[in-house]
This record gives sequence, C-alpha cells and structure tokens, in this order.
Amino acid sequence: MRARAAATAGLLLALLAAAPAGAQEAPGPYPRARQLASQKSWGPAREAALEATEREPGNARAWFLLGIIEERLGHAGPGAAAYGKAADLEPGSPLGKAAAERRATLGAKADGEARATYNQDSAGFSLEYVPRLSPGPGYGGRLGDKLESAFGLGFRAGAGTGNFALMMRYASGKVPQFTSPAAGSGGTPTTITNADHQFYELRLEFALPLVKPYGKLGLVSLDLPLSVNIAYATLKASGKEAAEDALLGVSGGLRVSLYTRSPFLFSAAALYTFTKSAGMNQYGHDPVRGPTGLEASGKFTGLEFLVGMTLLFGNTLPPELD
Repeated sequence: MRARAAATAGLLLALLAAAPAGAQEAPGPYPRARQLASQKSWGPAREAALEATEREPGNARAWFLLGIIEERLGHAGPGAAAYGKAADLEPGSPLGKAAAERRATLGAKADGEARATYNQDSAGFSLEYVPRLSPGPGYGGRLGDKLESAFGLGFRAGAGTGNFALMMRYASGKVPQFTSPAAGSGGTPTTITNADHQFYELRLEFALPLVKPYGKLGLVSLDLPLSVNIAYATLKASGKEAAEDALLGVSGGLRVSLYTRSPFLFSAAALYTFTKSAGMNQYGHDPVRGPTGLEASGKFTGLEFLVGMTLLFGNTLPPELD
C-alpha cells in the first residue's frame, strides 16, 4: 500500500515538474516546497506548500503539490481538498484532470476512514442537557420547585449489538415552601421555606440500533435507548439537610444521532420515564408535603427531551485503510 502511494507521488511530481516551456520560477515558497518534496522531506515541504497557497491562492500547481504532500503524509481529507482546489482552478488542463482523479480517489478513502474510525462502535465521553426534567425530582410538581433542567456527563462504549452508557446527571433548584412532619421539636410538623433541592442520578443505558450511520439515512442513526435509573435527592434549609429521598426508575424512547465524520457526535432523544419514589422524608418519618399539601412520594411517569454531544475516541483503522 505504501509502495503504491510512493509510486503515485513520484508520477504526480513528474507531472508537476513539466512546467510550460521557457517558464522560470522566481525564488519563493513554491519552488522550495517542490525541492523539499523531491527530497521526500514531507513535513517541511508541507509548511512551504501551505505558505505558497496562502501567497498565491490562484496557483493550481501549488495546490496540486500540497495535495501530493498531504497524500504522502496520510492526510486523505486535506489531500482531497487540495487536489479539488487545483482541479477547480485548471479544469481542462492535464494537471487539472489528474487533480480531479486524485480528488475522487482520496475523497473515497477519507470517507472510508471516517466510517471506520467514528461509528456506532466508537467509545467516547458524553455531555447531555435536559431542558425539562420530568418526572423524577420534581415529584410531579408536588414540591412546586423550579427544578426543570439537568446536566449529565458520562461514558459510552460501542458493541456489535448496541451501545452501553453510564451517565451521571445533576440538577438543582429552589423549593419555595414545604412541610416536614419531623422538622419541629417532638416531631411536630413545621413549614420550611426557600429550601435547596438537589438531585443526583446514575443511569445505566443500553441502546438498541435501528438504523446505523453511513447507511440509509447517511450520517444519521436511530436507536432505542433503554435505561435503569438510580437517584438520590435532598432538601436543605439553612445549609442543613431537611429531607432526603431515594428513587428508582426505568426509561425508554427514541434517539436521533448525527455523525460528522469527526470526533463530534450530536444527538437528541425523547424518553418516557417511570419513577418510583421512596418518599422525600427525614429519618424515616412520613414524606414531606409541598405547598398543595400533597406528599412528595409515589409513582411518577413523564416524557422528557434531551440533547447531547459525544467526543468519540475513534476506532483503530483496519490495515486496508491505514
């Protein structure tokens, strides 16, 4: 593979050397880049070629040379782009036709590399944002708080049958008023105002693929995320914990993901969640009650939407693409 690439580079450099009769090159980055490329000093040659294209953006030969250098360095994407620029500048010349052919070849290679490197089997770190957190820590609105959004951070790993993810989600807000059966002396109920509400959730997810990327929908994939959620919530007043709760839930829904042929993956999902609360309480007493008098406990269901971004590590390329 590398021997073939070296032979191709040699032929292209020979084509590039066929300058018009009587033409003389003035000293500058382009002649220097050609000389360095002929010596196979690809790193310094690339720097000189980049300088040449910056100085003379209309010089097709400079772009063509940059394409050769990028190709030899194994940069399929940048190489295809440089060849494409040369082909656009001289569409009918022998150099332009050769550039168009190399652009097509390298473009296909770059696409293959992207598919093999960044796909549904890639591992990575994920960040998600939930504009409206439902039904979980808000207890169906029973606490009357403003806990409507959350941020999550986690890790995902791909497998042939789907994706696994471990996510940690956090949300906080203010509860304007609640009644605690155990907060007063002797267990007398008392009303507490302006309490801090904090929510921590650990989610273990498995996503079953419906449509894989680079297929029917191009860069878009569809999957069914299914998760088990374990959460811990607290109410704090004057810096002291007034009540706590443990919650257990399950979620399922549909997620749409956009692959970008790069380490960045973007997604959006709609999840239907069922959550069971042990009851927001203090030291095992009855659950606290919100402003409406309803207990902060029970079973809650709801639909939530989330958006996310994942930084993919990338897979090791197979030998035929390396």
